[in-house]
Amino acid sequence: MAHLWKGSVLGAVAGIEGGAPSVAVYDDSADQKLFYNGERPVPAGLFAALPALWNLSERVDSGELPAGEKLPSGRTFDETAAEIVSGSVEALDSLMNFLGIENVNAAARRAGMTQTDIAVPAGSADAEKKNLTCAADAAAFFRKLSRGEGISQDSRARLIRAFSSCPEKGKFAAPGVPVAHLAFSAAKSEYDAGIFFPGTDHPIAAAALVILLTSREKGLAFCEKTARALASADEN
Repeated sequence: MAHLWKGSVLGAVAGIEGGAPSVAVYDDSADQKLFYNGERPVPAGLFAALPALWNLSERVDSGELPAGEKLPSGRTFDETAAEIVSGSVEALDSLMNFLGIENVNAAARRAGMTQTDIAVPAGSADAEKKNLTCAADAAAFFRKLSRGEGISQDSRARLIRAFSSCPEKGKFAAPGVPVAHLAFSAAKSEYDAGIFFPGTDHPIAAAALVILLTSREKGLAFCEKTARALASADEN
């Protein structure tokens, strides 16, 4: 009953107390999408990792950097991705320094992130003002990943494996629902984006963000409600 999720997602939005929710969903099997403030610019935070990892994948696919070879940081592709997904800003900034921020921004466009702009390292004091993205871009990235567009199947598998190890299990990872995602917390905000049902014939790429929250618990609850809405259209 994948076509019934829209009302449940909007119900999750309507039920949130405080904060400014932003949601973007692509359901390819039902040929439906939903944006709720999905294109509103927000601080990119750790989502700067999405185009950076995409560009790293492109370089591996081109043969410029063999997958098992270590980067200047001393990390391999898999080690770099795992550390970033676990929340390491240091690993992300090391990767972006290696790739070049201009190349990360170019990769963002190829990954479907048309409004994302990364201007400074993620760990910079002014990153919150200068690095911007939106829920629609985060969901578009995972949609590209779910379709295997723009990178090889080997790189797709590596990234899905890395995102599937995200330690933030209390957000999108609704009970019994396989999901590959990137989640993190920032000041008064909660971010999550990923693919529900990766590797099956019914992928749903989605992002649920909440800015200016009065408590982290409300953001966690919102992300979980969104996940449940997409996983089980008859649950509210």
